[in-house]
Amino acid sequence: MNFEEQHIVLNNLKINYVEAGAGQPVLFLHNGSGFWQSWKYQLQYFSAKYRVFAIDWPGCGESEYPGAPLDLNIIYNILKSFIEHKQLEGFYIIGNCIGASVALHYSIQHPNKIRKLMLFNICPGDLLIPPFLNRKWISTLQTKPSFHRRADRILHILFADVVTRHMFPKILFGKGIKNDDVLFQKYREKQKEVNQKKSRVDQFFSAHTFNLLPIIKEKKIPDHALTWGVQNGVAGLKKHGYWHYHQLQSQSFHLIENAGHLCMYEAPDTVNQIIEDYLSAE
Repeated sequence: MNFEEQHIVLNNLKINYVEAGAGQPVLFLHNGSGFWQSWKYQLQYFSAKYRVFAIDWPGCGESEYPGAPLDLNIIYNILKSFIEHKQLEGFYIIGNCIGASVALHYSIQHPNKIRKLMLFNICPGDLLIPPFLNRKWISTLQTKPSFHRRADRILHILFADVVTRHMFPKILFGKGIKNDDVLFQKYREKQKEVNQKKSRVDQFFSAHTFNLLPIIKEKKIPDHALTWGVQNGVAGLKKHGYWHYHQLQSQSFHLIENAGHLCMYEAPDTVNQIIEDYLSAE
């Protein structure tokens, strides 16, 4: 199935999304610096009996760049506006990485709107930033424009032009993806675009907003399923996966063998079965 991309203006930003199928709504939310296409196989599979949606976050894919670091609040408000515009009620929400963080945050804020919640590879926030870069210093730069600009230029050289050219997107995938894969190549091409590189660098300044503990602090955590790619090179299973599982006290924890941060794309049959079993179990 080919999905026709559509655009909608939400909070003064042009947002790209796809929609297909009919039935109970299911929202698929992608990872940082990613695109809706990471959920391609789930959209194809579940559109046969559900009404499925997937969004490109601001500054990602074909959505408009927000002009500021993409933090939890920006994404939350985009998601909230999208749900209100589509008049969705009693829906399923499934997110990966920052998509999982905002899905959890939204579900805590609006428990009566969510039917079921499924989280993949939750973003570890600023724990992903190497300690030598001083995580606290980077997060405070967001409020100091002159220092922010200087640090931005340095990070742009180090991260966007050097690191991403040699490491990204390889760290997103497990060992089974070849360099000529369609999604792999999309990452390669998109990382050449100015706004895409800018958005990726911006995440240094907003990573702390996705830290788990402030999101769940003194709040009722909704029932959910947690899934992690065993070969996750972004948020490692041993360091981040098990920690999130214990902090959330997840009702179930699924491990996807031979797959990384984009396990839904790398192991679609396995992931589709896990999602289907979870959505159908009442």
